[in-house]
Amino acid sequence: SAQYSLPFTEQNDFTEVWINISNSLRNDGIFTGQFFGQEDGWSTRPEMTFLTESQVLSLFNSEEWEIIKFKEFKGEGMTASGILKMWHVFHVIASKHTKNHQ
Repeated sequence: SAQYSLPFTEQNDFTEVWINISNSLRNDGIFTGQFFGQEDGWSTRPEMTFLTESQVLSLFNSEEWEIIKFKEFKGEGMTASGILKMWHVFHVIASKHTKNHQ
């Protein structure tokens, strides 16, 4: 579960973090998490990672992954600290299947 944590990965580290997540999931493991889109209110923060829809989908674009649910959200809402901001979020639930999956 990567609930709202991946966008806080620095862009230069994101690929390595994603590879580590992907490699750590066992056969039939489930990934749940969010990615922030480029229209997010924080998208000017250089210490964070923001992706396009196609970039998010490309993370799961292999025979190993099956997307169970993919939902994009754009709209205003409160942060955990009570500040109103524009959210652009991709919610993903996906199952990982290794090549030897039967």
